[in-house]
Amino acid sequence: MPPYLSHLLQPLDVRCFSILKQSYSKEIKKIMRSHITHITKPDFFLAFHNAFWITFHPENIQGGFRGAGLVPFNP
Repeated sequence: MPPYLSHLLQPLDVRCFSILKQSYSKEIKKIMRSHITHITKPDFFLAFHNAFWITFHPENIQGGFRGAGLVPFNP
């Protein structure tokens, strides 16, 4: 993929994945505040599941496409 087109060809990077990264970090920080320093697979999946559902909803997905300048074709 040409590097100068990635913002157009990857609209979810514009919005969703940056929010997912922030949400996941918040979930992990909650676990760390409980004095848990080792993240197990169940801890990871629980944190990721919560962050995923905070992030991926229609408004964020559509906002990513709008932010990248991609809008649905409407003849």
